[in-house]
Amino acid sequence: MILFLNLADPCDIAITEIASGNKKALERVYNEYGRMILSVAYQITGDFGEAEDVLQDTMIRILRLSHTYKKGTNPKA
Repeated sequence: MILFLNLADPCDIAITEIASGNKKALERVYNEYGRMILSVAYQITGDFGEAEDVLQDTMIRILRLSHTYKKGTNPKA
């Protein structure tokens, strides 16, 4: 028996869904990468409030620019 696994990154799928009009998919991106984005932003800024602003700005940019995302590329980029 041959099994096929879906190895697609869940954020790759979510970003393409956002581009198709599914704004709810942004929550999946946030759940997958929000903590990492906040952590990196805090390490750079040294200020939790600014780090939260960076996270919010990042989520807004994903929402606005999702139509330019090329499926199969690195969603972290």
